[in-house]
Amino acid sequence: MKIVNLTGHPIKFVDDNGKVIHALSIQEQAANSQVSLKEVDRIAGLPVVVAVSDGIKHLPPEEPDTIYLANWAVVSALRATRKDVFIPALKTDEPHTFRGLTRGDDVVLKD
Repeated sequence: MKIVNLTGHPIKFVDDNGKVIHALSIQEQAANSQVSLKEVDRIAGLPVVVAVSDGIKHLPPEEPDTIYLANWAVVSALRATRKDVFIPALKTDEPHTFRGLTRGDDVVLKD
């Protein structure tokens, strides 16, 4: 499986013992999404807003056996339309070092 880092930061993934299993350099262009807030309602005099994406830039097309790492804004804008784009997750104490991945749309309620 090929992992392409489009976060704009070098990323490391470690196993449960802290051993580096993937060290990913910065790609030339980080994927990004310009987001603005749009008021959709008012409740008790307070604006209710939604984030509106102006699209995603620098995200390559899907490729077999390849996943892409991007920031939350990019993954959120995709709204689960692509299953190959992830956010680094399970941050360790080391900068830009993680133990896993998330799609950002996989929050579940605790039983």
